[in-house]
Amino acid sequence: MLTGREHFYPAWQAQVRKVVEHGPVLDVGTPRSFNKDLAWLSSSCARPYFTSDIRATPANAFTADVCAIPIRDGSLGAVICQHVANYLANPQQSVDEIWRVLRPGGRCYVALTAVAPYTEGYQTHGDVVRFTPASPGTIFGRFTDVQVMRAGGVAQAAWNYLPARLRLPALQRLVNTLDPRIRTNITMAFFVFATK
Repeated sequence: MLTGREHFYPAWQAQVRKVVEHGPVLDVGTPRSFNKDLAWLSSSCARPYFTSDIRATPANAFTADVCAIPIRDGSLGAVICQHVANYLANPQQSVDEIWRVLRPGGRCYVALTAVAPYTEGYQTHGDVVRFTPASPGTIFGRFTDVQVMRAGGVAQAAWNYLPARLRLPALQRLVNTLDPRIRTNITMAFFVFATK
């Protein structure tokens, strides 16, 4: 999860804002509105805004699998899919489903985990997939415009393995200084911003 102190954070926020300029917006993989690092987005997100999750959900969300979204073709302006793809045995199926429910010109933001500690996941979905630099170009091939942002570099990826008690702001500043200077393909995630 992001803290807001990462060197790429302002650029990431700007890209997410562009995705949700036009609604309806669907945030998949969460039962709560503006969850998973998105609380800052609540005042600038298009409406209506819906959430969905594979688990039973509260009144403002619906239960659905991202690989079978119960929404008509071409009916959404934006889809957010953050911290979900690594739990899917077939991430391509989820991206195809996102493409299906977006209207022409609709946008999506999908976070693809590259390097991160293993998490247990849910009863039906385990933490099964990690992505490489080639992944976004491969699985987002149907989209007309695909932009990829790296979630830091090797220092930020290493930061994710630290115990929470060691993730101090001063250490994040050091990570922010080191990451742009170290050339590597290692990143904690690929943030994909795509237009249908």
